[in-house]
Amino acid sequence: MNSFGRFFAAAVLFLLLSGAASDQAGAGERLYKIPFGGWDVIEEWIVDRNGNEVSRDYVETDLVDLATGEIRYKVRTRSEIGLDEDGDMAILNFSSLLDLAGNTLIDWEIGVYFSAFGECIIRGYNNYHGVLYHLPTGKESHEGVRHADKLGDGKFLLTGWEQLPLGIVNGSGEALSDFQIPERYDDAVYVWNEYIIARSYERSAMYLLDGSLNELFVADLISQSTGMTGDYLSYERGDERGVFRPEEGIVFSVNDAYIEYYDGELAIIREGYGDDTKAALVTREHGEIAGGFSWLINDGDGYSSAPADRFIGILDERAVFIDREGNVLASSDKIPNAYRLDRLYEGIYAYSGGDFPRQSGLLGPNLELLTPAGRYTYLDVAYGWGEGEIKSAEDIFIRAWKGIGPLDEYGMHALNLFDILDHTGRVVTDNAAYVGDAGSDRIVIQRGFNIGLMDRDGNWVVKRRIFSNMIED
Repeated sequence: MNSFGRFFAAAVLFLLLSGAASDQAGAGERLYKIPFGGWDVIEEWIVDRNGNEVSRDYVETDLVDLATGEIRYKVRTRSEIGLDEDGDMAILNFSSLLDLAGNTLIDWEIGVYFSAFGECIIRGYNNYHGVLYHLPTGKESHEGVRHADKLGDGKFLLTGWEQLPLGIVNGSGEALSDFQIPERYDDAVYVWNEYIIARSYERSAMYLLDGSLNELFVADLISQSTGMTGDYLSYERGDERGVFRPEEGIVFSVNDAYIEYYDGELAIIREGYGDDTKAALVTREHGEIAGGFSWLINDGDGYSSAPADRFIGILDERAVFIDREGNVLASSDKIPNAYRLDRLYEGIYAYSGGDFPRQSGLLGPNLELLTPAGRYTYLDVAYGWGEGEIKSAEDIFIRAWKGIGPLDEYGMHALNLFDILDHTGRVVTDNAAYVGDAGSDRIVIQRGFNIGLMDRDGNWVVKRRIFSNMIED
């Protein structure tokens, strides 16, 4: 790739990442980061909720000790345009490391830092090449590390770029396995609880391993589905799909169907595609409780370990709630061509219908129609929220996608603009070209030639022009 191509790709990545982050300054003050500038000037404009510019040119984040879960260090990062190690123009990351008292442990240098364990951090250059770094001694080990995950018995799995497996170490960083991990696991690895899920591209297989790399389960595909409650994993072997626990083995399986939900007592089974899709709520013994749905999902956040109290689906072109016994609790009016529902937040649902480009609308907590299909192609929650910021549906901003221009050969629009909606479907602002950081009453957007911070009523709190001089730019 030529110099401009590399720089363009780096700039796009920088804009995407910078727009989605949140920061804290002082005692819980919420700051918003706004990407600003052309390809020759990339900067992060940091403002508080009132639009007051924060003068510091760095972002401060926490490094957590993976062994204890406690914050161990603070890292400050900033980005500048310069030349990389190959002499090409690039966006360079500079970092400094501090202890919790604010003392500088490593002064500003080109590089990035990531969480590890004990007195070790991961210290890397331009996100790709890193080492495990022991702070008191300056000792470097395990070149190529990018990420660490906690296993059981004081062990940690080290991975490189794109989760490529490196090896297992103890809490002092000493190798407990070969480096690299055996070639049998030549693709990505992930940690689930105290186990490792390893993928082999060469063998088109996946393996569940314990912390000593003993193989416990092998399948074509192993994954942690968000539809499973409790400590279950899903698997595929040919046409067979099922659910298993490392301690129990296979607990539920089907052929030529998909398992959308399982909680130890009930499961959602889906068969077919498109207009032929049929879904049903069944028992662990495959007894049908309620069937005939064209879509059926758990009405939960997808991460709860508790069994669902109710489910939401589409039955005869109506959205319905059903309980665990299959009783219909509520129903919407008829929604022509509806075929899918997505839970955006508790009590807020997006439905899809029609052919490509698909059409989406919004349903409220009682399945009342808030926004009819036909106006938008897709609805989701605006990204960039800080941990714990969304406390109710009233906090969220909904990003409503609008396809612009003719369709391509795949039936997709080449360009999208966004309306911003609240939880009632009210349009906060329309025709945004970029949607970034979001808080409970503020959102970063670009609209026309302006970018800045907007409130929940669609008023600019602060904004800047994208172009300083139209003739020059």
